[in-house]
Amino acid sequence: MVFTRLPRSGPRVDTNIATRKPNVLIAGTPDTIDTVREVFGDALDLRVAHTLYGALDALDKETELILCNVRFDESRMFDFLYAVRARPNSAAIPIVCFRAPDKSLSEAMHGAIDSALRTFDNATFVDMHEIARKSGAAAAMDGLRVAVVSRLDGRLTDSGTPRRLSSN
Repeated sequence: MVFTRLPRSGPRVDTNIATRKPNVLIAGTPDTIDTVREVFGDALDLRVAHTLYGALDALDKETELILCNVRFDESRMFDFLYAVRARPNSAAIPIVCFRAPDKSLSEAMHGAIDSALRTFDNATFVDMHEIARKSGAAAAMDGLRVAVVSRLDGRLTDSGTPRRLSSN
């Protein structure tokens, strides 16, 4: 089961998000951080956190997006998301939660993730494992890329114009 709030069909994604690298906080395990770096190369200005308190300390007014892995800090993703939402200065930051391509989840965990993310207007879940199982590793990487670029859409570039997805 794949939980995502992305449109089924939509614009092609231009991976050159903007001339200025978007400031992204990634709360994850070392393996998942490597996955994000593999997907985006140096297109994002990544701030990395391995613990709940490290991630909360790293949040600031420059954070444009939060990437959070399900198994972050011994599966404390939910604790982190609720703490982000409780802070007035971070509640509106878009969030992309994801599961790494090589890690499976139980049906109960799928249900918990779906229920929790329904309480967030600005969160998306990308089940890279399920996408990879059905469509291959490249599709899983594309799923994460599309989610991130979609969530950054509307943020301002250095020139003050909104970032847009490529329509071709």
